Amino acid sequence: IKEENVKKDIFLVIPSNTVDVINQFSFNMADYNVYVVTLDALEPIILSLKKIEEYEFVEQFSPDERDNIYRVIGKFAHITKRRIQIDQFFGHQFLDILSKCETDLPRDVLEKVIEYERSEKLNPPQEKRAKLISNIELEVDSRKLKKEAEAKEIVFPTSIQQDIKSLPLYTGDESSGGSRRKKAKKKIKR
Repeated sequence: IKEENVKKDIFLVIPSNTVDVINQFSFNMADYNVYVVTLDALEPIILSLKKIEEYEFVEQFSPDERDNIYRVIGKFAHITKRRIQIDQFFGHQFLDILSKCETDLPRDVLEKVIEYERSEKLNPPQEKRAKLISNIELEVDSRKLKKEAEAKEIVFPTSIQQDIKSLPLYTGDESSGGSRRKKAKKKIKR
């Protein structure tokens, strides 16, 4: 990348379900940096870069404006990493459940489960390049989900949001993970 006024960063977009096999998410390649991101992280990155691009130099900002930019980018980085961490945690949990199905279910039950599994199809929303994902639509959908959960008597106290943020998900040390998960479960039950 030798163009003038072109940022020396490359974003390698990978599917969310492959994140758990990636060990490193940024690479310094001397002349440029490569960042490994998931598709759902790409839009916020582009929006952040566009906002920064509106200004020629960071020095043109007032100290408060600089702090706001750093805060937004820092929060974005934290939330992205946290999302990746949570996706990895659930990926591990799902794999664990799948292996338990194969080992713990009676053979005839497992065969029926496999039969139903083959007939299932998951259709997540498709990405449309020309269509912007609206924050308002996402908030409306979130409220609908909350109402559906409440209708089914699934209650989400506001304290759960703080508890979820403090949950120690897998950090690579599987041996101490069990005791941390037990503490987290006790905390959520309160």
